[in-house]
Amino acid sequence: MFWELVREALIQYFPQIGGYTALIFIVGIFVYYFTKFYLETKKTNKSLPNIEATLTRIDKGFSTLNQVLLETNIISNSCYSVSNSPRVLNEAGKKLYQQSGAETLFERLKNELLKALEEKHLDSLLELEKESLNVLLSRMNGVEFKDVQSFAFQHPTFEENNLNYTDILFVMSIKLRDFYREKYPELK
Repeated sequence: MFWELVREALIQYFPQIGGYTALIFIVGIFVYYFTKFYLETKKTNKSLPNIEATLTRIDKGFSTLNQVLLETNIISNSCYSVSNSPRVLNEAGKKLYQQSGAETLFERLKNELLKALEEKHLDSLLELEKESLNVLLSRMNGVEFKDVQSFAFQHPTFEENNLNYTDILFVMSIKLRDFYREKYPELK
């Protein structure tokens, strides 16, 4: 009699009981696979190297590469300065500085550029010279540089020398370096 009541209840309520059973079964499978995925992900993340240290190494590598490229392509190949250290603009460099619009641009931006240099931790004059160029290169695509860019485009040669936009930036960097030295003469 008891089993008949159970059997009749199951037959009568099977669609509801079956639905709940299927739902519980599906949720159980979902929880199982989600837990398995979570534990595997946690285990995998522990085995990965520290991403911050890797990014720091990559950044240092790019900085070193940037310095090498600066020295070989822009600084050492410049015909607009005397190649002795510290570099000084020669006559062609002085004319380029005035005629290209770099002088006007530098006078307008020199305080901003100085502020950018002050954020760097400079230990030597050579470092100052390189960082002066880096500051200008980091801003070279700014709207304020359009006139200087146009000059470089319209004058592929200047004073019988090939002219690149970076040559003008290098000439400006010498002026920025000197401006920094005036403000901070203690840097040796």
